[in-house]
Amino acid sequence: MKPNPVQIQPAPLSPDRVSYLIGQFMRKFRAIPYARWTTHEVQNERGQRCAFGHCLTPKLCRTKQSEAINDLFAHFNLVVTKVNDFSSSLFPHYHPRTRILAALEYMHILTTPPAPPTAPAPPLAPLTLIPNTARTS
Repeated sequence: MKPNPVQIQPAPLSPDRVSYLIGQFMRKFRAIPYARWTTHEVQNERGQRCAFGHCLTPKLCRTKQSEAINDLFAHFNLVVTKVNDFSSSLFPHYHPRTRILAALEYMHILTTPPAPPTAPAPPLAPLTLIPNTARTS
């Protein structure tokens, strides 16, 4: 009989922590050029990495940042490696960097409260026409 694999539960995230992590990862991933991204592997022979791989140490060891990216995506019922590796109806973008940034933008939209309605503009005053009294010769 095989033992059941241990399921790691994501850490619960407060709304402030979610907002903070979204901002941190948006800045981090925007700074990584397209040429340094890959799919279907953490790191390839050219040194390209997936989103999760960009959060690991140079020797591909887990970090607090790699745990945070997993927890953040899990908070929205997403898996960072799936978003990185595959286009979907939610993130149909061609490049993994673009898909990850789109996912973070999606999270940002979901966590940003709607702006309060603005007051309507005051009515315009009626126009008063002033006769032209200037004469030209």
